[in-house]
Amino acid sequence: MANNGNLGFPAGNPRFTVQDRAEIKNQAPKAYLLSQDPPAAPGGHPYKPKSVGVPVLLGIYIDKNQRNLDQSAHGGIQKLADNQSISSGNPVNYNTGVGRVCLAVLAGSDISGTITITGTSVDRNDASETGGDTEAVFVDVLTTDSTSADAESNLVHKFENLYISNKWFKGAIALSTTDVNLSDLDVYNIAYEQFNDAKKVIVKTFDSSFYATNALAWLYEYLYAVHGHAGKKFHIKNIASHALTSGDAVADTTYRLRVSGIDKTSTEANLNTSSDGLFSDLHFGPTSQTYFSNFSQKIWVDYYGK
Repeated sequence: MANNGNLGFPAGNPRFTVQDRAEIKNQAPKAYLLSQDPPAAPGGHPYKPKSVGVPVLLGIYIDKNQRNLDQSAHGGIQKLADNQSISSGNPVNYNTGVGRVCLAVLAGSDISGTITITGTSVDRNDASETGGDTEAVFVDVLTTDSTSADAESNLVHKFENLYISNKWFKGAIALSTTDVNLSDLDVYNIAYEQFNDAKKVIVKTFDSSFYATNALAWLYEYLYAVHGHAGKKFHIKNIASHALTSGDAVADTTYRLRVSGIDKTSTEANLNTSSDGLFSDLHFGPTSQTYFSNFSQKIWVDYYGK
């Protein structure tokens, strides 16, 4: 049977005419040079290309858990001191690893002013160190610490208005002030994944698999988002979690725990990682035992670049 041109319609089809073919040709997509403006949408507004995220996987693997060790991945938060007092002429000193300094301002008679951090800073791009460096942190509101504990007494962090330094500090640091008077200050070291400072990262899935060797095994995992807002104030919130609770394990059994669609259940999953980021905490139990092996954790995000 003869075809009508190269369109695949049989010759003599009364429902397809030469005029139809001309109309199809006129409506066919046209190519545009990159230097040209795209055609206007109805109403005169230009079309905008849709931004597409690239799936990126953050993964870790632990061959066997260690006794008496709570672990973190892609960063973590560590308390250096709690219930501290600081005022003019009364500096306080601490030792940290390498990371940002966090201040939880919980009580005081004068909470508006500046706390100066002094110590050796580490450049986050080339690892160069500057001794005696300083950073001023302006505080003006109290931190809300809503940290709780799960069924096995593991901490589940939650902070609003936590003050975090821009600079990374290493080793001995001193905190001083000339104008605040705080009676309850908690000091932390924090590190978290910032995806090379991308402007947009969306957290999608939290996924783990492992082998439990004993029916007494239990496991808790928490994925945290760190969000910066006005000034150097941040909040930290758990956006996804896994739990194999005590009494639920079967000896010598493989498990997979997965939470997807995190971006649909938590606005905290949308990160501007020029300031924001994430980390996870892992709690294996009983802590005095090594009941877990072949543990892998995967965090899937959509990465939109810089």
